[in-house]
Amino acid sequence: MFCTKCGKEIDENADVCPACGTSAKPAATSTNAKKNGSLLKGSFVNDRIDSCLASLRKISWDRGFDKAEMFTNSIGTWGYYLLAVFSLIAYPILFSKIEMGGTGFLIGLVFLVFCFFFGYCGTKLYSSIRNLIDNIPSSVSSMNVIDVIAVIAAILAVFGSITCFIASRIDLVAMLMSATDVSLVLVGVVLLFAGAYICVMLIGSQKLLGVKVEKCGSAEEFLGLITLFIKMLTRLTPFIWGAGAFAALVIEIQALSSDGVDFFAYTGLAAYTAVITGLLPLIVYINYIMCNFILDFAKSVLSVPGKIDSLKK
Repeated sequence: MFCTKCGKEIDENADVCPACGTSAKPAATSTNAKKNGSLLKGSFVNDRIDSCLASLRKISWDRGFDKAEMFTNSIGTWGYYLLAVFSLIAYPILFSKIEMGGTGFLIGLVFLVFCFFFGYCGTKLYSSIRNLIDNIPSSVSSMNVIDVIAVIAAILAVFGSITCFIASRIDLVAMLMSATDVSLVLVGVVLLFAGAYICVMLIGSQKLLGVKVEKCGSAEEFLGLITLFIKMLTRLTPFIWGAGAFAALVIEIQALSSDGVDFFAYTGLAAYTAVITGLLPLIVYINYIMCNFILDFAKSVLSVPGKIDSLKK
């Protein structure tokens, strides 16, 4: 290599230039720059964003999020239990409208068994999924990428709230007549809730998602980010499960006031919603185990060269 001051060629292991005495080693990056991953020293925007994220991370997001999960899980459990009892009472009444009361009782009895199973299964697997998330850390070399994605999610949430506000200013009757306006509202709601959820999860990632900041290579960090987003999707399960149970119960009640084609449509929709959301915890649990098995296998393969080198030594 060459001296940065006099240009004389010097040995790569030399600490100083023998000709002019200038240090041959590059200046160490400041601790703050390493920590924040920013080379724009004194950048007002960067500093304000980093300080805002640091302040938000001081809030105990895990307590509020855990309470919300437990509350939603309780709604799902009681929703399925109430749906089970309601189906045994409502199905004979519903099917008596078409002179099939006996069939309605049998279907209600079968549906009762399944709903009790869904309520029990979801509650048990919720605890197992939480234990897996807590016990499997997601390794990253720094929080820089997580910060960037959290800021992007916050921007999406802001755009979603602006879209919903604009839609609320539109005449509702005219809006419902236009498929474009309805799509705009749906896009705004999705951006608002998805952006807020992702932002909260990533800000509280070290406790909510088990993120572990440690020295790791690019491959290990890539696997760590994959596990991070798998956990993020997995923690949505109680909310979808609880909302599905409540929605199925509401649709089933609505079927009581319907006749003919609407009766079968509402009954079928309630059953479909209950089954799909009821099986969701089991499906998520199996998929989570499979994904982590593949990721563990990939980590084992990546560790082979290092083990071979240590054996050679």
